[in-house]
Amino acid sequence: MNENKQLPYSNNEKLEPIASKKVVRKEHDISFVDYIRVLSDGKLSKSGEIRVKTRELSERVGIDYEMFRKILNKSKPNQPRDCIIAICAALFCSVEETNKALFYYDDMPGLDFTEGCRDFFIMQALEGNVGKENDRDYISRGVKLVNDTLKLNEFSLLRLSNKTKTKEAKIIVPNDRIEDIISEEYSEREKYYSSLGIYYKPDNYSVTTQIKVLDNNKIHHLIKKSKTEDVFELKYEGKFPTYIKPEADLEKKYEYILDDSNKRELSKCYEVVYDTKNWGFRKSAKLKDDIIVVYGEKFNYNIPERSEYFYAEISNGEFKFSICKNSMFMKEYLSVNEFNQYYSHKQDSHKLVLKTFYSIEEIKEYCKKNFKYYFEVEYSYLSYFTEMKKSLEELLNNIKRRKQFIRDSQDLLGDDPNMIFYFFKVENEFECFEKENTFPVYKEYDPFAEELGLNDGIEIGTYLGEEKYSEIVCKKEEAIFEIENNKIILTREDLITAYELGINDIEEVIKLKLKISDFKKIYEL
Repeated sequence: MNENKQLPYSNNEKLEPIASKKVVRKEHDISFVDYIRVLSDGKLSKSGEIRVKTRELSERVGIDYEMFRKILNKSKPNQPRDCIIAICAALFCSVEETNKALFYYDDMPGLDFTEGCRDFFIMQALEGNVGKENDRDYISRGVKLVNDTLKLNEFSLLRLSNKTKTKEAKIIVPNDRIEDIISEEYSEREKYYSSLGIYYKPDNYSVTTQIKVLDNNKIHHLIKKSKTEDVFELKYEGKFPTYIKPEADLEKKYEYILDDSNKRELSKCYEVVYDTKNWGFRKSAKLKDDIIVVYGEKFNYNIPERSEYFYAEISNGEFKFSICKNSMFMKEYLSVNEFNQYYSHKQDSHKLVLKTFYSIEEIKEYCKKNFKYYFEVEYSYLSYFTEMKKSLEELLNNIKRRKQFIRDSQDLLGDDPNMIFYFFKVENEFECFEKENTFPVYKEYDPFAEELGLNDGIEIGTYLGEEKYSEIVCKKEEAIFEIENNKIILTREDLITAYELGINDIEEVIKLKLKISDFKKIYEL
């Protein structure tokens, strides 16, 4: 043996893993409890507050409050990895946020991207939940939605305690795979171009999602529209595609993906329609305190880096001009229930009004004190004040002259002038009924058939039979309504005017009639 042979290391040198010399250990820049607090602060609570408190979060996860506090503060350490994932699911976290939480808790490994494993389906569920954190129908169901996905794919549910045993992990090799997912959004907005109060409604949007699934036998095109409950499969047989009901297993397996895709696309549409920055100068009108109020909003495009919105309105002859840090148009545009339905997470946006002015002199004085050497700010404020005042005055005059409408009655009535009774649900009071009419049909001259040399052998003027059509007929031209021991007479014209003023409920119509005997006087106020 050669005693002079040099050893790779000396006896006194400490043997270290090679990797430790090359990679620096990643340190935590925030504690686990603080990170969960950050995630909770931006999420909608069941009370409407934009912050999920610890007690509510413990209820969402399904862990006793005192025990949950100890888990967050790590006085009860070594909780299962599933428990941390469940906390993130309850807060509708993304995959990236969940992986960060696992790291901050105890340097736990992130979710595994391997297709078919349990983590893969957890990731699918987490990503499918993104966008639902502000929907009151979902805010308490984050963990359940993940568990539903695991159950559907025959995996054990999220384990919240070390006392709960789990099934042996397994890999599912799918018989089919998703080739493509396409979501397309549509809007009926242009249909209501003449109706100021409907044009920007979020429910004008709908989404169609198509998933292309490839299995061992064939290609499936599964389609779902956001405003329908059914899933359809597109079959290509011959030249014309047809829609059929898919197999139950196939529908069940992919319906939640279709739902999630639809919801994400709709959420994007809702955010676009919320922010006036996307729309230039938006204007509308509404009936408020028995007076027509016109209002509008515009982003400060002259100095965009100031990130300001100008909101203006004319009410009872007075013009008001406000500078805001957030868009507040939709807060005025939608009813309270509609705003809660679509934008409950933006409840406090209207509180960010920086300053309100009623005259040019007030703006000049304000700018003189605050922007002495920034003349472009004063110029921007004055120009928007003047432009918006002129535009809203013109809009108010057009509404009073019935050239523009809060809501155009033709959008509702179309070819049936008596639909107004069904809108206000007073068809019984006016004794409405559906009448079926018939009219004879005769063979007519068809120049195109003659040009193409087509002849069915029937002479022009030959009696071909009868066509049927239905119309709504009302026996009464006016009806008596009673409220608060007062009797009020309403006519069809009253209902149409009320509709055009944006009123939706017959009780509101009656109450307004008690105050103003002739609705047309409202246009003179």
